[in-house]
Amino acid sequence: VRAFLGAEAPKEYVRRMSEHDDTGITPELWQRIVDLGWTGLLVPESSGGLGLGIVDAVVVQEEMGRAVFPGPYFSSAIVATLAARAFGLDERLAALAAGTERGTVALDEAGHGDPIERTRVRATGRGSRHKLDGVKPLVMDGGSADWVLVPARTRDGLQTFLLEGAGSQAQPEPSIDITRKFAR
Repeated sequence: VRAFLGAEAPKEYVRRMSEHDDTGITPELWQRIVDLGWTGLLVPESSGGLGLGIVDAVVVQEEMGRAVFPGPYFSSAIVATLAARAFGLDERLAALAAGTERGTVALDEAGHGDPIERTRVRATGRGSRHKLDGVKPLVMDGGSADWVLVPARTRDGLQTFLLEGAGSQAQPEPSIDITRKFAR
C-alpha cells in the first residue's frame, strides 16, 4: 500500500487534489484502487468484495493517513460500507466494492456528546416518502457521494434514510442542506 501510494500519489498529486479538486481523486486513480480490491475489503465475497476484515482496512487507512491521501476512500469503502452492512443494504455493497457507487453517512450535527442523542434533523411523511428538515454541518465527501445515509427523528423515533443522488445536491460550502423529498 505504501509503495503504491508513493508511486501513484506523490506529494504534488496530494496537494493538487486537495487544493483544486472537490472529489480529491482522479477517476483513473480511483479505478486503480478498485482494481487492487481496496474498495471491497469489507464487502463479503458473496456481494463481490474480498470479504476481509477491519484489520486489513486499517492497514490501508494507516498508509493513506501517512500519505495524507485525499479522496472518498474512508467515507465510502469504510464508513458507508460498514453502515450498509449494518442496515442490510446488500444491493449497495456490490456497487461499493466495484467502485461504481460511492456512499457516505451524514451523522454529525452541531453540539457535543453522543452524536445519536444530538440528532435534530426531522423526517416527516408516510410510507416510503419523507421530507427531511435540518442541517448536517459536515458530511464526509458529501459532494461526490452517490448516496448518503441520514439518521433523522420521526414521530416513531430515530430512523435512517437513504438519500440518493446526494452529490448533485451538495453545495460548495462545508455543509449540505438535506431538505428534500425522497424514497426511503
